Amino acid sequence: YKNYDWHDAMRQTPPGYLAMPVLYEHLPSTRHRLFSLFETFGLEAPQIAPPPLLHLPSPPSPHVVMLAEQIKQRCARAQGVVFLQVDSRSSHYAYPHADELANGLATRGWFVLSASKLAQPSDMMHELDLKKFALMDSIHLLGLLRAQLDLRIVSVASVFWSVSAALGAPNLGMQHFPDDAMHNYWYPNIMVITHRDYPRLPPPCRFLAGSGDYMLDERLQAVFFPAFV
Repeated sequence: YKNYDWHDAMRQTPPGYLAMPVLYEHLPSTRHRLFSLFETFGLEAPQIAPPPLLHLPSPPSPHVVMLAEQIKQRCARAQGVVFLQVDSRSSHYAYPHADELANGLATRGWFVLSASKLAQPSDMMHELDLKKFALMDSIHLLGLLRAQLDLRIVSVASVFWSVSAALGAPNLGMQHFPDDAMHNYWYPNIMVITHRDYPRLPPPCRFLAGSGDYMLDERLQAVFFPAFV
């Protein structure tokens, strides 16, 4: 979080709310990070981990509304929208097959909104300009699309796992690095592609990649082949 602009978070805190950065346990023995937060403040934890809450500025910014409407018009004949977020700054990971993955989804009738760079986006794709769309703008855009269209998400393990849970959007999540505490940030809306078997992840919610379905990069992070994804 050393590069995060906390002024943005504080500015968007609703009146009467207290904003506190909180550290939580991320250990294999921890049931879930939300339960860890409840215990931190001495609160009775719920039986099931509730999805995160999103507090978005209202109304949305004009450029967010405009793009949402443009996407709605462009994908009138599509099955729905797939949001691609296959790069992760926190783990220094860039998925090298974003174009092939996007093309495969578009061929299957989906409109692709990509937060990752695309070399040759087609009429069924739109590359999100991250210089114009801050994180909260991107989340607000997904919220608008979720309310109007069939929105699916394909993402690497990142903040968008929590975002997808808050939006209630199906998410095919690639767990690209080994993490025995991964169940700390997993939610039931996420189907996980993984090259390791995680016993604390429900078996119906994971796709275990075989040796021919992925390779390891120079940092030993998994690169799942587009055909498998």
